[in-house]
Amino acid sequence: MPKTGTTSIQTFLTKNKFLLLKQNYLYPESILEWGHQHITLVWIIKSLKLNKKLLFLKKEYKQILINFRKELQENKNKNVILSTEGLTWDFNNPTYVKILYKILKLLGFNTIKIIVYLRQQEDMLSSLYSENTKGNYNIFNGSLSIKNNTLRHIFNYKYILKSYSMAFKKENIIVKIF
Repeated sequence: MPKTGTTSIQTFLTKNKFLLLKQNYLYPESILEWGHQHITLVWIIKSLKLNKKLLFLKKEYKQILINFRKELQENKNKNVILSTEGLTWDFNNPTYVKILYKILKLLGFNTIKIIVYLRQQEDMLSSLYSENTKGNYNIFNGSLSIKNNTLRHIFNYKYILKSYSMAFKKENIIVKIF
């Protein structure tokens, strides 16, 4: 979830990747973007199109997935940590979560746990608005209303948890409060 301290967590994981490896945890480098998060995985998923039986992938992402698979094979006995706000921010359709599940299974993941940090929506909205103003982003298009905002799904925790529960099963979803 955005605005739940993810950048701090991701920066910590990136800076301590070698210590994590010694503790049997892998924070994959092959799909890191912006220096600390796995947003590349989101971009790959968003570029995929489901076709009854096959997933088609844009050419520019094939090498990234090959490198990711190689990194996973080189660290096959490690627990893998993936982190990006894009797994909620960009997934406004449950189909994306289903594709994520399929990709992880194709890559050889067996046991998958999803940890979701939830933040009081009012606090998250306030923090997003502050970041929007300071960074001159265009998240709100001049309005605080989330009713018609393309990101309104990030405030609907029931939708997010249901989307992930349908793909990964409820018992594999761990909810934490920020």
